[in-house]
Amino acid sequence: MRQRRTRAPVLASEGEQLAALRRYRVLDTPPEPVFDRVAAVAAHALRAPIALISLVDEAR
Repeated sequence: MRQRRTRAPVLASEGEQLAALRRYRVLDTPPEPVFDRVAAVAAHALRAPIALISLVDEAR
């Protein structure tokens, strides 16, 4: 039996992404343990030594 592939979600426009960053107020905040865990899971899944999460706006 062949597995069906699911499509990746369509990303919002850059403007919508920037608006979400502002709305969630996650820029210029202290480190978040949950982001560290997500990065660790990504590194493990990809068999990479590290994985990083960067949240940036148009001025950074």
